[in-house]
Amino acid sequence: FSMIIISAGLKSIPPQITEAAKIDGTNSWQLFWHVTLPLLIPPLMVVVITTGINSLKVFDIVFTMTEGGPFYSSEVIAHFMYMETFYHSKMGYGSAIAVMLFLIVIIASIPYLKRMAKGVSA
Repeated sequence: FSMIIISAGLKSIPPQITEAAKIDGTNSWQLFWHVTLPLLIPPLMVVVITTGINSLKVFDIVFTMTEGGPFYSSEVIAHFMYMETFYHSKMGYGSAIAVMLFLIVIIASIPYLKRMAKGVSA
């Protein structure tokens, strides 16, 4: 998913901009830092936010492969929520963790949603 978004972002950069930068005498490093990277910020923001949110919500792989790992080495928030709710029968504690996870995801999504709203209205 991430590579598809970044690849689409790279293909959306107009070749005239890179040609103009090369004519102005930029080397490859300057072209990347001053032309390509600033134009890739919106797709990179999408990738970083969605990857971060998905890493918080991952449960199935951790539960299937390690069940939290030895000494909780691979435990994530979603697995901790599951363990507290169903194994330790702390429904209120598990619900509180779920609400906190929801709030973290919403707060992490706000910059992305603001950027999308600005892009749609502009």
